[in-house]
Amino acid sequence: MNRKQTWQVFVLLFFLTGCITPVKNIVLEPAARELSSPEELPEVLVHEQIYWQDRFVYLDGVSVEDVPDAKLLEDIRVYSSPKFSHNGRYVAYVYGSFFNKIGLWNSVSNEHTELVDTSRDLPYDARIGSFAFTPEDDKVLFSFTWHGNDGNVYADLATIDITTRQVEQLNINGFQVAFYGLDTSLDGKWVVTDMVTLDSQICLLVNLEQRNTKCLVYEKGWYDSVNFTPDNNHIVYSHNKEIGSPSSILFSKIDGTENRILVSGLAKSAWIQLAADNEVVFIGTAYDNLTCSHVYIINQDGSDLRKLAYLGEECITDEGAPVVP
Repeated sequence: MNRKQTWQVFVLLFFLTGCITPVKNIVLEPAARELSSPEELPEVLVHEQIYWQDRFVYLDGVSVEDVPDAKLLEDIRVYSSPKFSHNGRYVAYVYGSFFNKIGLWNSVSNEHTELVDTSRDLPYDARIGSFAFTPEDDKVLFSFTWHGNDGNVYADLATIDITTRQVEQLNINGFQVAFYGLDTSLDGKWVVTDMVTLDSQICLLVNLEQRNTKCLVYEKGWYDSVNFTPDNNHIVYSHNKEIGSPSSILFSKIDGTENRILVSGLAKSAWIQLAADNEVVFIGTAYDNLTCSHVYIINQDGSDLRKLAYLGEECITDEGAPVVP
């Protein structure tokens, strides 16, 4: 079961057990308008790729698999949150019985390569959390945890060179594991991760030059699906005060001087796909349709929320299995 399917099951369980706030009290803000055709998309997004309905598609609705010379991606659909490289040539994915391997698919040669095996490349009992391509697409950066000899659980970041297969553990001071969300700034200086905090210090920023973490001051809760904006100075992420509570999408400056809510009233943690120029693309679920998700676009100033109706919806059955109408 991948990340998206796991969250779908969680949402269904909260709904069935009454853990979600009554629908009548929660509305999506701002209100979303529907786009009925890809012709209404901002030009900058037309050829962007997202992972939707268990396959890679362009935002105009064309499946990546239908593009000439693109090879089928069937082999990696079952794995957790696969990601395209910035140049569109590679797809990285986590697999293995204990999520202990990273694989790489070359869309040009149609070759699958094992990049990382934690039993060989990392401390004993290491488990991979999340990952992202570095800006030059020459390495994959990933988080992992392991049990120390003292019985404590430790976390760190590492990189794997795509060409040489050399693994480098970064030894980040104060790092806390990222399970699902991890992204790098385009200048290669910063990493942003997901995390859970019980206080107002959210230490989800990593300075790669200084090899340490940086904290922002915001609300306690769950921070997930984090992404840098192209200017390298802002991050966008999903936030829940607690499991089952309404979710918001937040926009923050990495120096801590700016925090604002872009979208509120989502029924579960949003899955942010990308932040491009002035736009943020995410997959979200509203309280008026708890079992179905849609693709949305919001401006980075929090205006003009759009639902891509032409892409359809993805729903879950009473048994928790995803189904595409």
